[in-house]
Amino acid sequence: MGEPTVHIYMDKQTRRPKGEATVSYEDSDTAKSAVEWFNGADFMEQKGQKLSVSIARRPSQGNWGKGGKGGKGKGKGGGRW
Repeated sequence: MGEPTVHIYMDKQTRRPKGEATVSYEDSDTAKSAVEWFNGADFMEQKGQKLSVSIARRPSQGNWGKGGKGGKGKGKGGGRW
């Protein structure tokens, strides 16, 4: 089975992480388990800094090319931290 793929979004001007990332899993059950495990967890053991993790949703066909965002990965898992 393949390893998860992580993409960390970087600020183009500062070249620092923006605080958003996506994680793609081969198996949808694994992605669901990751959401359940990490959503609401403390970020790096810092009280008050909670992770917000959810399943990524692809925009509907009508939104492509009209300001909708596309992305890499398989769309089976995602998160924001």
